[in-house]
Amino acid sequence: MQSFTYRVELTVDSAASGQTEIVVLSVAEVRTFVAKSLVPNSVLIVSHLKHNADYGNFIIFLNAIGLAYVRVLEHRGFHAARLQATVSGTTVQFIEDGDTFDVDENSTIPRASAIEALNHWLATGERFPGVYWVDE
Repeated sequence: MQSFTYRVELTVDSAASGQTEIVVLSVAEVRTFVAKSLVPNSVLIVSHLKHNADYGNFIIFLNAIGLAYVRVLEHRGFHAARLQATVSGTTVQFIEDGDTFDVDENSTIPRASAIEALNHWLATGERFPGVYWVDE
């Protein structure tokens, strides 16, 4: 008997018409959906559920140039950052609910790393060691 489910929400370009929500029973289904659906200017939220309780959320904000701002919300929040800082003071923009917000570029990771971090979290429930995690 499967005891975990995953609610996956994807919003593209912050438009209500560009919003999709699915509930799936397997990590493989989440991975397939994300690989096909995570596109620039989108927000992905994956919620890990068991018996209607939320065991954590993995959020990817993907901007137009393929940089991801990644947050993990468990009993407290974390966001991913580059292992080595590459620039100082440069900000990049993301869209959420029709509004833009700025993030220091060092607090972003490439799309491929964001998906790798998500896959690790789905498989282990742990934060991916291939990026630096900052307490929020």
